[in-house]
Amino acid sequence: MSDQDKPKARNPGRKVAGLVVGTAAVAAILLKTMTGQAPLATGQLVADSRTTVDIGERGVAVAEPGAELSWSVDRQGSARVEQLRGDVFYRVDRARSFVVHTPAGNVAVIGTCFRVAIDQRDANVVVTVYEGSVLFADKSGGTARVDAGGSIEVGR
Repeated sequence: MSDQDKPKARNPGRKVAGLVVGTAAVAAILLKTMTGQAPLATGQLVADSRTTVDIGERGVAVAEPGAELSWSVDRQGSARVEQLRGDVFYRVDRARSFVVHTPAGNVAVIGTCFRVAIDQRDANVVVTVYEGSVLFADKSGGTARVDAGGSIEVGR
């Protein structure tokens, strides 16, 4: 009998290992979902006109033409927004964290109305606060609190 004609030995351990790995992957996904780590809401927008979108249940963004952003909100209500360009007004109710990431730094919200404008010519970011306050953290680790009526301009 040639080697090609011989029956191949089966390795039951390999099948069990595959089953264990598959079960572990499913369990990890279920655990992540049940513990609230999976996003409850996600979205993205490239605005071609003034566009209003809900960011989860506690935030609203009004994006001007040319603005580009994406977001995710976890099951506890914490929101993460990535604003790549343009001018966006945000109204956020107090609750869990709400952070807008920009090319120049991050804007952490403390329940407020504010605008983030990213200038396409020089990539400066201007944060203007209308109500409440925000905490701006630049890429080098410096922070500044901006209260209602104030603004901050930061370069990339």
